[in-house]
Amino acid sequence: MKRIAAAAALLGTVLVLSCGSPSEGLMEPGTDASQILTDGGPGEASACHSNMRALSEGLMMFFGLENRYPDSLGELVAIDPRLVLLSCPSCSLPYLYETDGFDNYFIGCPLPDEPNHGYMENGQAFWPPDPSTWPNVCHGNMIGMSMAIAMFFGQNDRYPENLDELVNQGLIPQQPFCPACSSLYIYSTDGQNTYTIVCPLPVDPNHGWITDGECSWPPDTSGCTDFCHSNMCCLASAMAMYYGRYNRYPEELSLLGTSGTMENWDRPCPACGRIYHYWTDEEGQIYLIQCPLPWDPGHGSVYDGMISW
Repeated sequence: MKRIAAAAALLGTVLVLSCGSPSEGLMEPGTDASQILTDGGPGEASACHSNMRALSEGLMMFFGLENRYPDSLGELVAIDPRLVLLSCPSCSLPYLYETDGFDNYFIGCPLPDEPNHGYMENGQAFWPPDPSTWPNVCHGNMIGMSMAIAMFFGQNDRYPENLDELVNQGLIPQQPFCPACSSLYIYSTDGQNTYTIVCPLPVDPNHGWITDGECSWPPDTSGCTDFCHSNMCCLASAMAMYYGRYNRYPEELSLLGTSGTMENWDRPCPACGRIYHYWTDEEGQIYLIQCPLPWDPGHGSVYDGMISW
């Protein structure tokens, strides 16, 4: 189930691709994935957060395969060699890591300044107090659970009755909290056709919700970039479900529609109106979804479940 675990890494790393015309920016099968890695990002703190999310998801994948957390981050080379190369973009030091092996783990920013970029504990992010970041953190939490729900459906042919089933099946380490109110997310489903994850923040508007993999963030706080990110996350969620059913990713993006996995697969980037660039290798074991915005920087990409923003 390596690829199913890999698809769970929606939840965050650092890939940025240049965008071109629909025929540009696509990789031919066999292209070295390391060629598309960069150290850039929307800021050093955000890049550091993405690195820690990527490491956290690597730990989750490792646990799914080995039924334990690794003794050191170096063991994550078995999951993805790129993970062991990640460091804080501000100080270039490797990330701090502690674990008891089975129940708990900690990943910390090594920046010696106070405050640094924060830490993650058992899949939950603890960034320095900054209310402006809370919506994005909350969105990331809901997107991560949506990806896990898609994988759960692929494995069990139904949606989980509650979010604890995701924990019990090893798809998330624990239920995350909304960073603004420290409450668990609200989840509902009919088991077969639909599900919804809602931010529990008791104000209007809250941080939004996700229904059937489709993100709905408050429009007064979202622009084209947010909507484009939402579109790509929805496509990534559909990829996870498609892989769960067919043990490979689709050869073409349109197969998400013809297979019944995602009806609105052709939703375009809201800034340029173009369909998203898509690539997969010959075996269908890795994939790339890229914003088609024809100027630089675009809105980013999702490579094999790992987001670039």
